[in-house]
Amino acid sequence: MRLHIVHDEDGRILAAAPVETEDYRGVVPQQVFPRPLPVSPEHTAVELEVPHEYREGSLLDICGKLSVDPQRKKLVARTPS
Repeated sequence: MRLHIVHDEDGRILAAAPVETEDYRGVVPQQVFPRPLPVSPEHTAVELEVPHEYREGSLLDICGKLSVDPQRKKLVARTPS
């Protein structure tokens, strides 16, 4: 499962949408999701693969448990602040 993600400089996910809708639980394959766009120079848009152990969660769960590692360009478990 891949997500189109907008994140801030710290890797915090600000918005996300599935790229392959047929892989997202409960979504009709023909349904199209709008892709979030960065609205500030400090925000970045990327498409990233969701780690296997998080794929069964809802989009809200995935965004709450993961963040973007901007250097490695991958989703990683969030660290407590």
